[in-house]
Amino acid sequence: MDNKISLGDLVVTRAVDELMQTRPLFKLFVNRSIQRFSQCNWGNRCDRETQELNKQAMETNTGMIHGIYHDVRQHEPVLWIIHNCDTNITTVLLPSDY
Repeated sequence: MDNKISLGDLVVTRAVDELMQTRPLFKLFVNRSIQRFSQCNWGNRCDRETQELNKQAMETNTGMIHGIYHDVRQHEPVLWIIHNCDTNITTVLLPSDY
């Protein structure tokens, strides 16, 4: 299995976009999280079950791949990154956007 994921079309929700425009550290956090996600690092809040589901989705190229990121030091909100293998779209969102 490759150690990288093709993000396809990358989109962010309005809430994430607004925070990125007003908070430079949050923008940096989002960019780092996307980079980690693209390297199959599912974040510091992703449980074993989700990690296994991500592995299966990558092997079959179907379903969803999830990453959950949280930077407590910078007091940033939890960030979700979800890749839909079927549509090849990656969405960056806050849990409240779901």
